[in-house]
Amino acid sequence: MSEQSPAPSVARFIGLDIHKHYFVAVGVDPARNKVFEPTKVQVHQLETWRDKYLTKEDAVV
Repeated sequence: MSEQSPAPSVARFIGLDIHKHYFVAVGVDPARNKVFEPTKVQVHQLETWRDKYLTKEDAVV
C-alpha cells in the first residue's frame, strides 16, 4: 500500500459562473458562511481579480 500525503485544508470554496464577457464569483467558508457576495467581473479582469482575491488555500469550483 502506498503512503499518500494528507489532503490540503481548504480555507474557502469559490464558485465561478463564467460567461463570454464576464464571470460571477461567490465565496463561502467550510461552514458555508458567505465570505463575499456574488460579484460580477469582466473576463479581461480575471487575472487581476484572481491575484487580489484568491489564495492558495481556496478551492475554485
